[in-house]
Amino acid sequence: MTACRRLEASLDAMFAPEHDKAHLLDAVESKLFGIGVEAMTVDCHEFYICYAIPKGTLLCLDMGHFHPTENIADKHSAVALSVDELLLHVSGPMRWDSDHVVHLDDAIRAMAQELVFGDLLGRTRIGLDFFDATISRTAAWVIGVRNMQ
Repeated sequence: MTACRRLEASLDAMFAPEHDKAHLLDAVESKLFGIGVEAMTVDCHEFYICYAIPKGTLLCLDMGHFHPTENIADKHSAVALSVDELLLHVSGPMRWDSDHVVHLDDAIRAMAQELVFGDLLGRTRIGLDFFDATISRTAAWVIGVRNMQ
């Protein structure tokens, strides 16, 4: 059995118990392969797109898990053609260490514009990071939410 088939079988087993979608939504999230990523990388973005589409699983696009020259805003409209909903993990500009306050920068602006222009707001769930060791969690939460708005 190939590595992709083993990974698919593992995911199928993990998602096997059915849950009420009003209370729990299953999602898969890819990660950029490379030195310095969180924990370990056993997958790729293309694998998870191909897994999520036929299974009806949410696909999470994490701003911190792509190459620094990639902008996930470029992926929204293409992925939205094949999935019912998108899940975004929006984080600060520190790559591969996504536990940072969301900054209002060009990447955030482009992502928000793509969601609005592509009429994707109603089909997108947005998760934000609220951690920065230099400020309180309350301040991080307020700053991050305001910048995403």
